Amino acid sequence: ELQQRLTHSDSPLEAPAWTLGQVKLTVWYYSEERKLVSIIHSCWAFRQNGRYPPDPYVSLLLLPDKNWGTKRKSSQKKRTLNPEFNEQFEWKLPLDEAFRRKLDVSVKSSSSFMSRERELLRKVQLDLAEIDLSQGAVQWYDLMDD
Repeated sequence: ELQQRLTHSDSPLEAPAWTLGQVKLTVWYYSEERKLVSIIHSCWAFRQNGRYPPDPYVSLLLLPDKNWGTKRKSSQKKRTLNPEFNEQFEWKLPLDEAFRRKLDVSVKSSSSFMSRERELLRKVQLDLAEIDLSQGAVQWYDLMDD
């Protein structure tokens, strides 16, 4: 069913030279269950600091709230600049409230196994009022420095 609702895009868009990478997302509102749904598909081309590629993961935060109830986090992928996630996340909220929110998408990397430090690689903020939440189109979004 989801496959029928999505507009497919299998490769990154022709990105402008200033783009610092992209993240591939699907965002839609599932009205029958009154929830906002996001799928993190993949991302590419963020910076590599040091000898090894980062261990990236994606953090989603439904703004303006900055609490555990609005935060979601993907699994971490080891030593890659082009991670594939294909993970789905949900937030229970009314549609009118979803339109007043922004989705903060941050690609981060853990510094080391024992460290709690996280390095922000790139991010993008999506204004949900500007997205057709009824369609659930797959789209590449340009990542920026913070």
